[in-house]
Amino acid sequence: MSIIKSKSRKIEVNGESYRWLVSKCRKWWSGDLSIAIEKSEDGRKTLVVDPGFARPNKFTTADLWTGIVKPANVREYIIYARENGWDPEEKGSALLLIWEKKILTNDIGQNNWISKY
Repeated sequence: MSIIKSKSRKIEVNGESYRWLVSKCRKWWSGDLSIAIEKSEDGRKTLVVDPGFARPNKFTTADLWTGIVKPANVREYIIYARENGWDPEEKGSALLLIWEKKILTNDIGQNNWISKY
């Protein structure tokens, strides 16, 4: 997976440049979202983050926790993932970070970016 440069945002963390993009889950009506992060230069392994909240839209219900992804959140995700083994320059499939449970895994799933738990 590669992030589209024109639709992504840039962030610098510990002297390294990254691109990130908020994307909805394939089930658009669910409200779930994920954040894709990769290194700006030579980024080969993408980090996909399940932040544990949904994107507010007309289909989200009152009992679904919604939130806004801020650059400070993305910085936290990157630092945590790097400290726990994510190497963005390594070849391979994307890694999934389930933020609420602090789980970093290769198991993204076949039908969806978000791992349902």
